[in-house]
Amino acid sequence: MDIQQLRYFKRVVDDGSLSKAAASFFMTPQAMRKQINNLENEIGVEILTRTPPGCFP
Repeated sequence: MDIQQLRYFKRVVDDGSLSKAAASFFMTPQAMRKQINNLENEIGVEILTRTPPGCFP
């Protein structure tokens, strides 16, 4: 886990969307999803609930 992954997570929570968060970091949504998945795998817990309208902690 690194500080950048935590920044990504915070932005996803603040924006409520992987796509919006990714755009603010000039990333693709797939790259953001991978970073969040890596963080979840590292800590062993699903930290976001993904739904069609957005993501929620």
